[in-house]
Amino acid sequence: MPSHSLVEIARLLGITPPPGAESVVIMGVAPLHEAGAGDLSIFSAEQYRPAFAATAAAAVLVDQSVNTDIDGTTPVLVVKNADSALAQVLTLFAAVPRPPVGVDRTANVADDATLSSEVRIGPNVQIGHRSSIGKGCVLYAGVFIGDDV
Repeated sequence: MPSHSLVEIARLLGITPPPGAESVVIMGVAPLHEAGAGDLSIFSAEQYRPAFAATAAAAVLVDQSVNTDIDGTTPVLVVKNADSALAQVLTLFAAVPRPPVGVDRTANVADDATLSSEVRIGPNVQIGHRSSIGKGCVLYAGVFIGDDV
């Protein structure tokens, strides 16, 4: 699994990293009560305050609606919407396999579509008439490209 610095995560979210973020490495995401060293967690509602106070997470995304009287040594990233911020962060850790070079047998490519070299066309992709797919493009499963694109 990839790892990311807390600075990188803060930049992704468009916020200023907290002091000491340079040395914090995030390797995964876990709930407050299960998080440990290397985990990022989320504090999004008052009901989770006891779990936040006891967490061993490396850092915590904190919803601005509950950001009152936060103290302690755990670095926090205060965000407008912690659930939305978590969704953004999870994209850093998602491992989506790339289709191999070529066209998947289940793809539907119009006869007059143009495919450049080294394209990767995944399962169930639809490519319409007179459309052109550039060199090295990757189209993941289920992508639809209409006519004349």
